[in-house]
Amino acid sequence: EKIKFIDFVGKSTDSIGAQYLADIGFCLCSAALAGVLVCFVEVLAAGSGIPEIKCFLNGIHLPKLVSPKTLFAKAVGIVFSVVAGLPCGKEGPMIHSGAIVGAMATFFNLERRLRPLNLDVEARDFVAAGAAAGVSAAFGAPIGAVLFAVEEGASHMTPRILTQLFVSSSVATLVTRLTLGPIISNHPWTLLG
Repeated sequence: EKIKFIDFVGKSTDSIGAQYLADIGFCLCSAALAGVLVCFVEVLAAGSGIPEIKCFLNGIHLPKLVSPKTLFAKAVGIVFSVVAGLPCGKEGPMIHSGAIVGAMATFFNLERRLRPLNLDVEARDFVAAGAAAGVSAAFGAPIGAVLFAVEEGASHMTPRILTQLFVSSSVATLVTRLTLGPIISNHPWTLLG
């Protein structure tokens, strides 16, 4: 849409100055919207989110770090930051977003269970699995995602957690390749290419 808007301004005025001002105005508005989301909606959505997730996994409680409000501010803010042309990558926000989705999974009570899932230890396991899924979706490397979660994230590892990490990162890689493979490399939708 940015190019269409610039083309529209260029066709109506034939002035390079008007095109430049339209581009600068569009970028400034997009950056301002991303800044408003981070400053006034949720402050913890600023930055990559990886240091905050590492703190959370090692036992430091940061309120609202893994809330849906943070996910909204992070996802929409990164879209407007990229649209504005700011130098930001997808890797950190995907790790933080994956960790938030993992934390939100602890609040789902799909059926009656013998014990609740929202214990602090199990919540950290789900956040670690979500962070591993975010790394795997960003880089396409499920084993690297498990190693990231083991090395950087969780402070206590058991074989059960390693299995959860590997399954979550493998599913994230599979979904990413199935959905983005046809778009990036023109493969059929069923090919993992």
